[in-house]
Amino acid sequence: MSIHTDGNWNPDDRSVYFLATTDRVQQEMACRELNHPYALIAVNDISDGVLPWIEELIEDGVHVMIDSGVFWLTNKHKRAHHMTMNQALRLPPEEIDGFDWLLERYRVIHRALGQSVWGYVELDQGGLDNKRRTRAMLEDEGINPMPVYHPLNDGWEYFDELAHGYDRICFGNIVQANRQVRLRLLATLFERHRRHPDLYVHMLGFTPNQYLAAYPWDSADSSSWLSSVRWAGVIPRAMGKGLGPMDPAYQYRMEERAKEGRNPQYMKNVALGAVDLSFAIRSLADWRANVNAQLELDRYPDLLPNEVLEPLR
Repeated sequence: MSIHTDGNWNPDDRSVYFLATTDRVQQEMACRELNHPYALIAVNDISDGVLPWIEELIEDGVHVMIDSGVFWLTNKHKRAHHMTMNQALRLPPEEIDGFDWLLERYRVIHRALGQSVWGYVELDQGGLDNKRRTRAMLEDEGINPMPVYHPLNDGWEYFDELAHGYDRICFGNIVQANRQVRLRLLATLFERHRRHPDLYVHMLGFTPNQYLAAYPWDSADSSSWLSSVRWAGVIPRAMGKGLGPMDPAYQYRMEERAKEGRNPQYMKNVALGAVDLSFAIRSLADWRANVNAQLELDRYPDLLPNEVLEPLR
């Protein structure tokens, strides 16, 4: 029997996208003013003072996903010790600076928020054996996080192990992969997922793109919706595919950002990025819904009379 991972998630709620940011003002803009109902917040960004704000978001109907903060912590360790990210990720938890603090913070947040959030990403530091060890320790304490699967490191047998053991898992290794590798990972995930149709898979660090018109997806998160205030401005999307940057007139100027607050032009770019990704998600989700409806009609042709079915074929 599969372990039920913590959270108030709905297994029928699919094709969703969590907006990730470390900035509360940006999250407020996306979730409250623009009504995007999915937010990703990392453990390392949740102080005791932030917890009441998260509870308010949840009361307002926002589905909050708690990220473990391991990516942030390992990046810090990598820079401090002059190693690569892959080297740092393979280290046992006890060899990572600050892991004990992150683990305790994880416990504090779980005690405070419990099942009111959408879910918790496991502390996936140190490879297969260490992930199993840390997760088993938390499960003994009554904490059931979503296991994280890394296809480039863990092997596909581990995917099947998690698929048989849990109702939900996270799929990593996407954020730093190039386009060709990403496409191969998505294709392989799709084929493996078909063997476990009841499994819910969340893609870590993946911005929904045109590939998802072909491959069904459950949920994903990324911070790329903020590219409008990070790099070269907003890149509008159609069915998830970027169409090129908007005119420079739509870009804000860094020198105009007020020191004591947020420049209105800056916040408009934040809003535009959130709206653009939200519409891309809706178009992909609607496309998948139409494809699934067509598959059902082909499978059960007697559901509707021919005069209704014929125009749909």
